[in-house]
Amino acid sequence: MAGRWSATVHARPFVRELDGVRVCPRCGTCFDDSFDLCSVQGEGLVASLPGVRLLSGRYRLERKLAQGAMGQVFEAVRLAPGSRVAIKVMQPQQKDVRVALKRFHKEARILGAVKHPNAVLSTDFDVDDRAGGAVPFFVIELLRGRPLDRLLGERGPLNLVEVERIIVPLCVAVDEAHAHGSSTVT
Repeated sequence: MAGRWSATVHARPFVRELDGVRVCPRCGTCFDDSFDLCSVQGEGLVASLPGVRLLSGRYRLERKLAQGAMGQVFEAVRLAPGSRVAIKVMQPQQKDVRVALKRFHKEARILGAVKHPNAVLSTDFDVDDRAGGAVPFFVIELLRGRPLDRLLGERGPLNLVEVERIIVPLCVAVDEAHAHGSSTVT
């Protein structure tokens, strides 16, 4: 991850809409579709703005995968060589921006340091400039499969052998993240 902290920005216009995302028409910041106002510009969000967001001219957002307190995760395409990735974009903050940015940066740094087969690989960190507002993001490998909550909903409780097969590798990966300074699981 060293040497990847670039602020170079090549934002492109939208060409088709993002699923489950509302967009500020003024600055282009993406929000979960439960938001009504842009916390950066104070503008009303547009539910359906035609387009796909390009980040730093290298990544094309395809659809939203998840939403958390710190950010949103999108499925995206790395334009060269065309591989699919996941991108976590920092959620615009109204309070304690420096603290939030420090935590987001720490999360990206730790993910970049963890090299474990049971942890996602982080490949890039950058900043996208949206109408003068810098929005940090980091890129991780895209995992395919069924979420555990969906599996449990379909099958019911897992037996102890199945639980062990899932939990032990997960705990080893979390231990590796803690060794690099993580105090939370994201």
